[in-house]
Parts: sequence; C-alpha cells; structure tokens
Amino acid sequence: MPSAQSLSRARSLIKQAVVKDSEGKLGLAVTLYCEALEHFLPALEYEDDPSTVEALKEKIKQYIERAEILKAAVKEKRPFLREKPHKLLDEMQKKYVAVKAALIKAQNADKLESRGEYDRALECYQAALELLLPMIEGTSNREERLLLKSEVQLFLDRAEELSSTKNDTPQLKDPHCLSATAESRCEVQ
Repeated sequence: MPSAQSLSRARSLIKQAVVKDSEGKLGLAVTLYCEALEHFLPALEYEDDPSTVEALKEKIKQYIERAEILKAAVKEKRPFLREKPHKLLDEMQKKYVAVKAALIKAQNADKLESRGEYDRALECYQAALELLLPMIEGTSNREERLLLKSEVQLFLDRAEELSSTKNDTPQLKDPHCLSATAESRCEVQ
C-alpha cells in the first residue's frame, strides 16, 4: 500500500543494492533492486508533486535497467545456462555414472537458484562437487581431468556466491513474494 514510508524504504534498499553491486554480489544486488521497486511503485501513487513523480519515474527506470544488466550477468555465471555443453562432458556423463549424477545435481541447483531457493541450490552444488572432486584424481585422461577441473571451478564459484548471498540475506523477504508488478519489471527483457 502506498504510504509516506514507501519512498524512504525504497531508498534504503537501493543503498543496500548499490553496496552489494559494488562488492560484486550481483544476485543479492538484483534481489535488493527488485525489492526496492516494490516500494518505489507505491511511492509514485503517494506523491502529489508532478516533478517529484517524474524524477522518481526516471530513477525507477535506471534501477530497472541496472537490475536487468545484473540479471544477465548472473545468468552468464550459471553453469547450465551456457549455450552448448562441452562435447567431451556429454561423452563423460555416458561413461561415468558419477559425472552424470553430478551434472544432474548441478542442473537442479541451477533451477533452484533461478527460483530463489538459494539454500537448496547450495546443497545441490555441494553434492555435485562431492561427486566430481574424487573423479579428478581418479581420471587418467588429461583432457577429461582438465574438463572436470573447469566444471568443479564453475560449481565452486556458484556455491561460494550462493553461500555469500545466503549469509547476506536474512533481512530480505523471499523473492517468490515479489508483487507481480515489481517482478515483471525486474525480468530481463
């Protein structure tokens, strides 16, 4: 509901988003930008001054654009949103049950992450890592070992970012609770 506090709450969230953005915590920054929009939009309705409304609209547009840029950057980091999986990786998952299981777990983690279920996504990445790490030492093929190392690094990076997001988000509400208006404005177009 529009109120006098809408604008101050939105500004507070934007300040937090900018800090997380500058720290490289992109997923958390996106969440904060989107949550701020939930307060900016009602603030527009509450404001009577046309010049203030126009200034707010311009700021909202800038924050939406930044959130979209960050969302795209976060997507690029997620392993299963890559255009084409590596051919050797496809062959390895046919050859090794553990590789296939790890990739399925990582794929599930990616889906959970996209739905904002960070704790569960982190658990899936960790389970995938537990399966792949022993494979690195157990594989005699140099090319396979290098590919496994690169996949492990991708999963480690995602797990670290999710862990960081998890530690920084206790005050945030669940991203599933975003209003339809704010959520649609935060989607990458």
